[in-house]
Amino acid sequence: GAVRKGLPRRAKADVPERVAAARGALKEVEAALRGARPAVIAHLERALAAGGRWAPPDFRAFVLDHPLLARAAPSLVWGRYADGALVAAGLLDGAGTLRGLDGEPAAAAPDAGWGLVHPVDLSAADRAAFAQALGDRPPPVIPQLDRPIHLLWPEERAAHTTARFAGRAVSLRRLSRAVRARRWRRGVAGEDRSETVVRALPVGVAVLHLSPGLPFRLDERDLERFDPQEVSLALWRGGQRLTFGDLPPRVISELFWAVEQLMAAHQTP
Repeated sequence: GAVRKGLPRRAKADVPERVAAARGALKEVEAALRGARPAVIAHLERALAAGGRWAPPDFRAFVLDHPLLARAAPSLVWGRYADGALVAAGLLDGAGTLRGLDGEPAAAAPDAGWGLVHPVDLSAADRAAFAQALGDRPPPVIPQLDRPIHLLWPEERAAHTTARFAGRAVSLRRLSRAVRARRWRRGVAGEDRSETVVRALPVGVAVLHLSPGLPFRLDERDLERFDPQEVSLALWRGGQRLTFGDLPPRVISELFWAVEQLMAAHQTP
């Protein structure tokens, strides 16, 4: 039958108690779905940012057959990945088949993993073409094709730190208030155990060093005495420094975007 937005009107032959029970059950389901939506959005956001993959059987079970993800999936660009590389990109049709920009089923090895395509993996022409193809579908639940793209500078590939944020000063008080919302946390680094801001990555951690720096046990009421703070960014894994070229392009793009979000929102005049 046709899909309805709610229960039909009560007929004369319906038992009032049963009608009331059905309406109560429906309200409980609707409340549960509303409560689950933020978790679904966060799940997709993490998968896109970190490059999460689903094996083909898992993609069917946990995405296509999921009551909420299945509704969100057609408005996103999906890809098949092999050895970390994108081998096919497209949109899902009603049967869950991945179709390329030409409308044909996307060719990929049967065991190639499924994942959300990051715009850094697409050319500008393909991004524009997919955006046009998605025009008649519901808006995506997370930003995807319009995410900012940040690419490494040539000199950054073999570097342990980057100068792209040099001279950028932020208010430490404002920065500290944004840490939890941006999935950063406070940490310590260096022989002097100065305070840093740390972000977990799929490989290692990113560390924002604060200059002139703060002792770890600083009273929050004293933060303004240490403004403004300049920052520099470095990468670490298991006590070893990483180069920026050690990270996948999407992880780098997301990391630099996250830093820009912190600094753009909390830039000290």
